[in-house]
Amino acid sequence: MQDEEAALWKGKTEMELLSEKGVPDRIVPRPDGGKIYVYDQSRTATLPGQAQTTTAPGLLYGTTTSTTTYTAPLTCGLPACGNFGSAPRGSWKS
Repeated sequence: MQDEEAALWKGKTEMELLSEKGVPDRIVPRPDGGKIYVYDQSRTATLPGQAQTTTAPGLLYGTTTSTTTYTAPLTCGLPACGNFGSAPRGSWKS
């Protein structure tokens, strides 16, 4: 989570956060009695497939032989996580 977004929540209540962001994926208790609300996100990136064709002279005069090899697209998962920490009185710390 970027510091700018976390700073927007400083001084707001837990109810305001829950109304805007929804239910967190997990809540971690803080030693001071506050809570850390964790919002996990999953992002993906897809690298495009590729086709590579090689051409060679054929066995007969004036002919060629071509072979195409295709590599399928590759999708990768990119985890991301956002945390909001609350003080015991219920307002947010940055």
